Amino acid sequence: MKQFSLRIWMCALAVASFSIGPVVQAADDPSLVTLRAAAAAFHAGQEARAWELYSPLTKAFRQQWVNLDSDFVIWVADQHRKQKQFKDAVEIADSALNSRKMTPPGTAQLMLVKGDTLRDQQNFAAAKLEYESIDRNADLRKTPFGQTARFRIVDVLRQTHDFEGADAIIERLKDIADPVAQAEAYFMAAKIAFDREDYPGARENLIEVKKRVPDHVESVFLEADLNLREDRLQDPELEIGDRVLTTYVIPGRPVTMKMQDRNLAVVRGGGGIPIEIMTRKGKDRELMNLLPSPRDPTLFRGTLNTKLGDAVTNDMRLEVMGDDVVVYQILESFQKENSLKYESKVMAILSDGDLTATAGDFQTSEAR
Repeated sequence: MKQFSLRIWMCALAVASFSIGPVVQAADDPSLVTLRAAAAAFHAGQEARAWELYSPLTKAFRQQWVNLDSDFVIWVADQHRKQKQFKDAVEIADSALNSRKMTPPGTAQLMLVKGDTLRDQQNFAAAKLEYESIDRNADLRKTPFGQTARFRIVDVLRQTHDFEGADAIIERLKDIADPVAQAEAYFMAAKIAFDREDYPGARENLIEVKKRVPDHVESVFLEADLNLREDRLQDPELEIGDRVLTTYVIPGRPVTMKMQDRNLAVVRGGGGIPIEIMTRKGKDRELMNLLPSPRDPTLFRGTLNTKLGDAVTNDMRLEVMGDDVVVYQILESFQKENSLKYESKVMAILSDGDLTATAGDFQTSEAR
């Protein structure tokens, strides 16, 4: 009986030792503890902190990545790509793809990272092969990244000036039922038209993009390039949407907002129109009040200074970074109180910061 009890005890100890093995390993290995903390920061949305923890441990990561989750490994590879550390990005991707059993979405995403790295190195042939490998695999093609791979193939064909090949794929992509995918297809068509210097064609395709995805950010930047190319940067009619005009910001220059409310349908009985302005990446948030012009009580305007730098909320100055996007809208609580429904709009940080909006017929710069 004692011998039987001893065997049970020894089995229990073995099971317990196996269960706590990784924990003991983590406790004994400070680098793995830190890398897991980096992974936790990444999953919490704290990417800057995650990279700060990871960066000193790049060599240890190569030994420990098998003990880390796939999403974090994929993110690390892509961060190396974004920082133009292409060799590291490809090595991590190859190591994980060759020796780690991943789900189809994880595999497809990591192959995309590798393809993007090769594309960024302008190794377009190798990048195209990587994207096509995703598209040809039935399991990978069904993942969300399978569709992305097809768009990547189109972009490689565009960059290598195989416009006919790109057009053929785009026409098929336009038939996808998903409006977001359709918008992306029209956006790629707009980029190809731009490269061909067919600027009217580019604008027509951008209109189709906005019909499907009104806040398509990349189309704002492409339209800014169109404006620069055609010297139409100051033409306010180019960005008019549903009552609100989108334009551009130069860090360091003030943003002037104007809103023509001819019937006072927006302001109602109030003294001004509150506007909320935010940056997507920098997380700045500022409030400004558009006040009536002394010469025209139906024209409301306000000015907000801008600065290149880290965000400081509610300091009456919008801090922006060069790759950020500014989102603005009439304050939501004000809209609810006055039964208004104005969608938020975006500004690209590219050029002149003259922002205009209208509640009635839009005025040209000359008319103002």
